[in-house]
Amino acid sequence: MTAIEMNRRQALTLSMKVGAMGLTALGMYALGMTASTNAWAKGAAGRPLLLSARDDLEGRHWAVGYALDGKPCFSLATDQRCHDIVVHPSRPQALFVARRPGTHSYWVDTTYGQLLSVLAARPQRHFYGHGVFDEVGEHLYLTENDLRQPGRGVIGVYRVRKNGFDFLHEISTHGIEPHQLEWDRERRGFITANGGMITEANSREVQNPEAISSSLVHVGLDGRLISKDTLPDPLCSIRHLAVQADGGIVTAQQYVGNPIEANSHVPLLAVKPLGQPLTPVPMPQEQFVRMQGYLASIAVHPSQPWFATTAPRGNRFLIYDRHSLACIVDAHMPDCAGIVAWKQGFLLSSGQGLCRYIEPRDGGVNVTTLTLPAGGWDNHLRLG
Repeated sequence: MTAIEMNRRQALTLSMKVGAMGLTALGMYALGMTASTNAWAKGAAGRPLLLSARDDLEGRHWAVGYALDGKPCFSLATDQRCHDIVVHPSRPQALFVARRPGTHSYWVDTTYGQLLSVLAARPQRHFYGHGVFDEVGEHLYLTENDLRQPGRGVIGVYRVRKNGFDFLHEISTHGIEPHQLEWDRERRGFITANGGMITEANSREVQNPEAISSSLVHVGLDGRLISKDTLPDPLCSIRHLAVQADGGIVTAQQYVGNPIEANSHVPLLAVKPLGQPLTPVPMPQEQFVRMQGYLASIAVHPSQPWFATTAPRGNRFLIYDRHSLACIVDAHMPDCAGIVAWKQGFLLSSGQGLCRYIEPRDGGVNVTTLTLPAGGWDNHLRLG
């Protein structure tokens, strides 16, 4: 066992301690499955597995897996809130990554719903909620904060073992407060969203609200800075992104100023075609006001000409034509959170409402309510 990792027995003990209060108070969240119960996981029944982090009505944190028909596969108590999920490319395993400024991420066997180990952040580091595996799953890369120089972004590089990880080294993100990172089209480096905000080590309080330094960077595997893009508005924080099949990038922003005093020229959404600069996507003033200064998750559809994003504060989800950049869907959904492409549309979760399957059709949208538990979902969904 390395210094940065708890073994499986310690991890399971931690999970049992956190979950010892029982599940009777979860009410509408219906999370009454234990880590050892898994009759519906993908490995057992061949069904797609929806992975996310959730909170219950009492504020407790969970890493969960559900079949799309609503059958619970596993529900693991976690001592810290998680954000995104990094799914291993060849094994039925996934890492639930701690939401900033968390220091524990959870390595889960998604077939049996077992917690394999807890990855603890190294001294003077915390996680930023995102990461990626390499193509064969031998290495894991996580965005992290260097607390010795608050906000300085690094990518921690880890070797993947069966039940855990070994830290190897780190590279710079060439910016402050890194969030989502994805591979470039040729998998020779990373596209990383540096949010640009300096926060306290143990909180989310912003220390530089008037002088954030956000950027979208392309970093080589050796840490070399390949390119760096910024937005024209210094109060726009780049946080989430998606890479399209042609290498183009879509980013979603958070406006840290007063959205009521801002206007539609604030670039809440931007695109970076391959080899071109990051460019804001125009947004009508009325639509901008509805977004309340914040776009969250982004998903690119692999077989349809669309990308989609969620606006939890504005209770909206948006679908765009990725060629014309026209918004083809702008619809209401309470506290919409995570989004992932599925079949001919997108699956959406909600922090306060029901999960839905959204399918653009004939100039409109077909909405199917899913039999998944309502509410409590975090801002990211993954299919395992």
